[in-house]
Amino acid sequence: MEAVAGPVAGTGLSHIFLEHITWEVCKRLIQIPWFFFTQTGYRRDYQRDPSLGYSGRIDLMFPVNHNNARYHPKEWVLGVVVDGVAKVYPFVELGKTVGMIKDRVNGSSITIEFDPLGKSAAFFDSHHRPVPSVMAYWFAWYPFHPGTLIFKSQ
Repeated sequence: MEAVAGPVAGTGLSHIFLEHITWEVCKRLIQIPWFFFTQTGYRRDYQRDPSLGYSGRIDLMFPVNHNNARYHPKEWVLGVVVDGVAKVYPFVELGKTVGMIKDRVNGSSITIEFDPLGKSAAFFDSHHRPVPSVMAYWFAWYPFHPGTLIFKSQ
């Protein structure tokens, strides 16, 4: 077995492209038989979603020291950092657009593709290559990027 080097102490982790999509969209995109093996040796009920209803509740599972009331704490946002400049795209703002937005962040051209039905969004560079980003609730993005730029629809 070959050893894989991990991160070096004191250095940052590399960002990778990640896109959140619904299970229905996933099944449409990846048309192969899927099944889940639930016999893991743990007592967890894998047929039950432990977070069901959480997104619709106002309360948070844990306290947050840095918050911002500009958006609902559980507003989904797509955030990107380009050479140290953070910008966030709240889904409530993306929902007011045609679904494809061209923007610039710290001098770099990006395209945001928003799918309101699939409840997902993704960034792409000027060559349509995926750009690493973060899809999270507003309350989770803001503490890490309190000086974030915020996309507002026209």
